Amino acid sequence: MLFKHHRKKGPMFNLKKADSKDSLDQRRRAYTAERRPDPLGRLIAKKRKDRGETQEQFAKGLGMTQSAISKLELGETRASRDTISAAYGAGLVDHADLKACGVYSHAHR
Repeated sequence: MLFKHHRKKGPMFNLKKADSKDSLDQRRRAYTAERRPDPLGRLIAKKRKDRGETQEQFAKGLGMTQSAISKLELGETRASRDTISAAYGAGLVDHADLKACGVYSHAHR
């Protein structure tokens, strides 16, 4: 055979039917630990917790969904320009916060 296709192997791709649920949970935890949340996502999580709000309450104030806030805080998504503008407009972040997170833009002045 000239072309032999190989399946991608890694912690989430090398699953067998005989694997136990515990093993799958361990692999998911390891995968999650490898993700690095966006610095702005971590900052938003901190600000939300400091205000004592749930993700749902916080999201409503920004015109977002609870799911979007959760994904942002967990690092599953990065903050979009709209999210940054909404957070800045609501007074959740300031110039220093944006600069510290590496997303400072002259458009936010």
